[in-house]
Amino acid sequence: MPAVFSAFTGYFLGSGYLVFNYHDELPAPAGYYDEYPYSIEEKSLSNLLFFYDSSHYFSIAQEGYKRQTTPFYPLYPLLIKLSGNTILSSIILSNLLFGVGLLGLFKLGKEKAVLFACASPIGIVFSAVYSESLFFCLSAWFLYYIRERKLLVAGVLAGLGALSRSPGWILVAAIAVTGLTEYAEKRSSKALLPYFRVIIIAVAIGLAYPLYQAVIFGSPLTNSIVASEGFFRQLMPFWWGTYKDTLRVINGDSSALFILLNLAIGWTWIAGALKIPKYRISGLLYSLFILSFPIVNPNYMFATHSLVRYACAWPGAYLGFGEIFQTKTGTIIFVVFSAAIGILVSMLISMKAFLF
Repeated sequence: MPAVFSAFTGYFLGSGYLVFNYHDELPAPAGYYDEYPYSIEEKSLSNLLFFYDSSHYFSIAQEGYKRQTTPFYPLYPLLIKLSGNTILSSIILSNLLFGVGLLGLFKLGKEKAVLFACASPIGIVFSAVYSESLFFCLSAWFLYYIRERKLLVAGVLAGLGALSRSPGWILVAAIAVTGLTEYAEKRSSKALLPYFRVIIIAVAIGLAYPLYQAVIFGSPLTNSIVASEGFFRQLMPFWWGTYKDTLRVINGDSSALFILLNLAIGWTWIAGALKIPKYRISGLLYSLFILSFPIVNPNYMFATHSLVRYACAWPGAYLGFGEIFQTKTGTIIFVVFSAAIGILVSMLISMKAFLF
């Protein structure tokens, strides 16, 4: 497993750094370093792995929350602060979290699922100062402990997931649905009691952030309000974003190729998340959640912006691919395809392309 992780990480970072180093000056859109001042203004690996949301997470760790940074959940900035509070230590943190997540995935699906995760299209994001590696880690171990019926640990992980990003609340919902399913099978209220207790623990942990916002900013939903006002994300039917983006492609939008690639990868990973019955409930809940908050601003790049980043961060998808691609040839073809997309993403990110 370490060799596979190192090899694909090397591919993604190497391809990104080749493009990054090709430019005489730091490649980035005009005004980028004025808007994101925490980025390192030199040609280094740290700069390659520090972009856009990284600056928000790092500013929270350095200075605490401001109203405009509330959409970024607190657990990852807290870990940044505790692990050294530097950009380099943050990069090391992300890679360690991804490695621990891969270990959980190995316990769930053995080597093949780990191989698919290491070759993920967002491989470079798992190494960057982003919360994807944290969420991947928490989710992988959550799926493991809920499968093993170690509910207390699963509940704590679900609560921590709710502190890492908004889709983390799906882990809490998955515990509730699992409990209701067991109740339906056994027809005994005693079957519900362990789940009820664990849900209380998970919710109590997750509510720490809304409570903080209520005290500091006057509303427990400040992050949702800011996300709607500044990022134009609103609750919509799960098909709405895909429908709007498909219309843009049909109408000849100049970004049609990227829109199609975004939709194809996002929905492929969603299909993987729904493949295995024992993980299907949590995968379905997660997929519906990430699809139900599109960007409603018609002037934005596309409605399903960041779908790939969210879909590829769900460990259940890689378990599903392990079931779908059972032959050696199929496995090789899919890994090559996934890694090729990952290299493209790495090259674009190296130029600070606004993909996510």
